[in-house]
Amino acid sequence: MRDIRDFGAKGDGLALDSPAIQAACDAAARSGGGTVVVPPGRWRCGTIILRSRVHLQIQVGARVIASTDLTDYILQAPIPGTLNRDRYHLIIIDDACDVTIDGGGCIEGCGPEFWDPEKDKGGEPQWRSCRGKRVAPLIEVRDSMGVRIEQLAIVQSPGWTLHCLRCQHIWLRGLQIRNHPFAPEADGVVINGCHTVIISDCMMSTSGDAVAIRASQDAANCESIAISNCILQSHCSALKIGSQNWFDIRHITITNCIVRQSSRALGIYGRDGGRIEQITVTGLSCDTECPFILNRPIQVDLRQRNDTSRRSRLHMLTITNFSAVTDGRILLTTADDCQASRLTLDHITLRYPHIDDPLVNGQSPASQENAMHNDEARVARAAIVADGIDHLAISGLHIQWPDTKPLASWAGDSMRLEHGANNLYPPLLSESSPPFAAFWARGLIGGRVDLGGIQSSHGRAARADIADSSGTVLIIDEGSMDSDSDID
Repeated sequence: MRDIRDFGAKGDGLALDSPAIQAACDAAARSGGGTVVVPPGRWRCGTIILRSRVHLQIQVGARVIASTDLTDYILQAPIPGTLNRDRYHLIIIDDACDVTIDGGGCIEGCGPEFWDPEKDKGGEPQWRSCRGKRVAPLIEVRDSMGVRIEQLAIVQSPGWTLHCLRCQHIWLRGLQIRNHPFAPEADGVVINGCHTVIISDCMMSTSGDAVAIRASQDAANCESIAISNCILQSHCSALKIGSQNWFDIRHITITNCIVRQSSRALGIYGRDGGRIEQITVTGLSCDTECPFILNRPIQVDLRQRNDTSRRSRLHMLTITNFSAVTDGRILLTTADDCQASRLTLDHITLRYPHIDDPLVNGQSPASQENAMHNDEARVARAAIVADGIDHLAISGLHIQWPDTKPLASWAGDSMRLEHGANNLYPPLLSESSPPFAAFWARGLIGGRVDLGGIQSSHGRAARADIADSSGTVLIIDEGSMDSDSDID
């Protein structure tokens, strides 16, 4: 066991302690591995590289603080064609095995020091922007095996917090990630082209995606990922699969998680041609009470990124025991000959304190993740909107519509933001909610949709609006079925 103070670390928050910590880690690696102790104190650091069989123990009361001077970091090789990944990192694990970071301490990213000052907008929400290069991802793990990062707090990341690239056998447990709610792309955990990953018992509050599973152009297939027992808050997607899917993403399970005050609880996006398959989500409880328009508790969106992109395919998505308190819609859409097949929604409960009318704000949204390809689906007034799905199965659906007047805490009197822009929208303080159907669909093939006992939000709205579909069994009331290809 090596104490970093024995290698010259000061812990006063002023001296640069990363050279001493690096010396302790290198000494452990040369001896075949060992534990390096970071005791209580404020340890200002640039890049630290952890090699095989090194255990970095950041003890309770210790704060490893990212230096705001980029000359304190080891500049990494450029990464062509990637988004939101810079060349500076606080901790790097590269081509290593059996590395552990734990101990109950804290890693502090000093994010605001890398951003432009906040503009005076009278307290209204606004996205922050970077003023240049930043330390992102804060922790970079690549081409490694047997890495454990456990029982740590990681706060105020300048960008992505933890990125795992082309790794195998990763354990992420007991992490507390707390980022600025409007930070520029400050995702929590990004699993990119990895195999066999467990994420459990974590609490995250992020501006970007809390947990993102993807396969970027420099990655590989991403598979065998288990996420469980996490509490998440995100101003983007709390749980995202895609949108970078240059390779296949498969065998993903998400169980027993809570998502609070998030624009999207679950988002699955295909843009780059890889297959996304065998995704199982069960026991997810969420709400979308956050300062944004056009929130979606669940979204599936498959389309080409550009004219040269391959066509993505989603196969075998199962969502069961899902409950949401929301103002938005479940959106399931495809375009550009992308395919989504065998989607199952079972025991889905939606409670609407307020309904955000897509006809008001959804005509031309700035976000590229908002069914941009389909003018009808983008503004369809229904709790569940489906377009171009092969064998969609919906059962056990329960919807509680708003009372006569929307709850003030949801309709509110504050301006709301739009994703992808700093556009502000006034609150909607109407005395009644817009007329919503339970289900709207176009281009379905096969499948079975059970709306037994479900009503629309208003007497003047149809319970279901289905057209241009083939072989879909629709159950309106128990014992009443219709498989017509054009149902209104």
